[in-house]
Amino acid sequence: MIYPSGHSDGHSIIVFEDGEEVFIHMAGIMPTHAHQNKLWVLAYNDYPIRSVHVKEKWMDFGYSKKAWYTFYHDAYLRAIKFYESGVKTNEVKRERYDYN
Repeated sequence: MIYPSGHSDGHSIIVFEDGEEVFIHMAGIMPTHAHQNKLWVLAYNDYPIRSVHVKEKWMDFGYSKKAWYTFYHDAYLRAIKFYESGVKTNEVKRERYDYN
């Protein structure tokens, strides 16, 4: 668990590594796959400039490790993997359940 702040004072990033597999959950700094752009920060981030720098660092780390990025706010995807160029290589779609 990394505490870089940015989104808020208590913001944390979670990194799981298991052999060659790496999973990164960036929480409020990248809440959906649509926020992949390093300059896209949420309007309610407490420290938007810090968020940009933190996101850049951890996106570069993830790209170099071919990491999975995980999401719980994304309406379409639960996880995504990118090439170092930022192009999507793989994804896990969100499953929607009918609770009726």
